[in-house]
Amino acid sequence: IIDFLNKLSKLQPRKSNNFVIKNNKEALLLLSDLHIGSIVKENNDILYNTKIAGERLNTLAIKTIQKCKLNNVHNIYVAMIGDIIDGDMIYKNHMFYVEYPAIEQVQYAILTLTKFFKTLLASGLKVRIGCVRGNHGITNYKNLEADNWDNVVYDMLSLVFDGEHNITIDHFQEDQAKVKVVDKNIILYHGEKLGNQCKTAAGIKVFRGMVGKNKLVDGDIVAVGHLHTFGVEIDQCKVLLRNGALTDASEYALKLNLYDVPSQTLVIIEKDKIIPDIYPIMVR
Repeated sequence: IIDFLNKLSKLQPRKSNNFVIKNNKEALLLLSDLHIGSIVKENNDILYNTKIAGERLNTLAIKTIQKCKLNNVHNIYVAMIGDIIDGDMIYKNHMFYVEYPAIEQVQYAILTLTKFFKTLLASGLKVRIGCVRGNHGITNYKNLEADNWDNVVYDMLSLVFDGEHNITIDHFQEDQAKVKVVDKNIILYHGEKLGNQCKTAAGIKVFRGMVGKNKLVDGDIVAVGHLHTFGVEIDQCKVLLRNGALTDASEYALKLNLYDVPSQTLVIIEKDKIIPDIYPIMVR
């Protein structure tokens, strides 16, 4: 533990007390389904592991910074919407697909994400972070939903960046939260209860229920992960934004004929612009 905390102390970023949203613009980055600690193989080739996760997060940071500079954006809201680590043994065969036990996955996640956020800060971006939990961090299904490794990751990040004025972290503890980015309300939700068939009548019904419950208006967004597939649905001028995953498609996903290129999602939100600019950022 001492060695781990010493490593964290060396990664503290520079100090600044300026946090003003400029140009009525702010970027929204969806960060979910990193599954740090998982292993994805194809035959004998490793497609995804902890090392590759770090490389892809570095690629994501660089591409995000480039896109923000291109759009003259100085502030970014990072929505961390769950499944940051892969957990362990929440399924019967889960232990065969993880590289490390959950506590070590948390350590690797903190070190990797600290580097990721430091890269954003070093570019001059001011960073806000909002955190809700996913389902893979559950220690087992008999425990409370709040007993979730994602919450540990978020709390540790809050400690790492405590006192840094260029970054704020709001850990909401729940599986859903409502935040404001420029003039848009954003619902952060991992998405496991939304259902896989987002375009069906049943999926739209659930989406409209969330819109009504949260009193969303035109241009507001429900941002979800979980499905590992990028997509945008617009219903009655409200946006359902589905984030991709950092991982490659697993054997389980391929058996279900599910496949998507590893990606995360960047949104440029501008005041009074109803539908924002949405960019899937490929990380492989």
